[in-house]
Amino acid sequence: MAKRMTGTLAAFKEQLKRRHHDRLGNTGRWLWSGVRGWRQYYGVPGNFDRLEQFDDAVRRLWLVPIRRRSQRGRKGWTWARLSRVDDRHIAKAKILHPYPNIRHHARLRARAV
Repeated sequence: MAKRMTGTLAAFKEQLKRRHHDRLGNTGRWLWSGVRGWRQYYGVPGNFDRLEQFDDAVRRLWLVPIRRRSQRGRKGWTWARLSRVDDRHIAKAKILHPYPNIRHHARLRARAV
């Protein structure tokens, strides 16, 4: 899965370079759609650490082109300022799928009724 994550992050990095001059809101919505898709696929029990790692990597990738846009560089865009923008576009990571035994148990109960 590490290869898939690095491949996805490389694709995000390339797109962020292309969206360098777009508005932050547009880029944030685009970024959220990609992160949401990643979470829907990999949001299984026991994978929470990897989801957080992916989110941190996406935030780092997004901060680089934002800082390049600013003439103030690192002083203009800090992690605190990015987190205020980021909270609007990227929600906190969470596990989306139940454990398999819970999912299958619900199916058995539905058939019995």
